[in-house]
Parts: sequence; C-alpha cells; structure tokens
Amino acid sequence: CLKDGAGDVAFIKPLAVPAAQKASYELLCKDGTRAPIDSYKTCHLARVPAHAVVSRKDPELADRIYN
Repeated sequence: CLKDGAGDVAFIKPLAVPAAQKASYELLCKDGTRAPIDSYKTCHLARVPAHAVVSRKDPELADRIYN
C-alpha cells in the first residue's frame, strides 16, 4: 500500500525493498529523524523486524497509538 500511496508506515525486513526502489523509501529513527533504508542497523524502531505491520493514512492514528 505504500507503493500505491495508500499508506504512511510499514514495518518490513530491510531486504524486502528492491534495490531499484530504495531511494523511494526511508527509515524512521527512534530520535525522530529519518535515514536511508540501508541504515537499518543504526536507525530502527524495533530490534526485530516485523513480518508485516502496515498503517494507512489516518489523521487520528497517532492519537490512538500514543494515548
């Protein structure tokens, strides 16, 4: 769904993104910064990648997650 513009966040294995599309994706780091997808060893939200957790655009999503 990220590829089709229907989502904002996905938790995937680093090797799941084809090399030709890596520039279209970025990582969200714990400190709130972003990094290239190849920086997964130093920029990550979890120690073990999830198999598939995907989020779609939803203005209330952050409120539901954090509250």
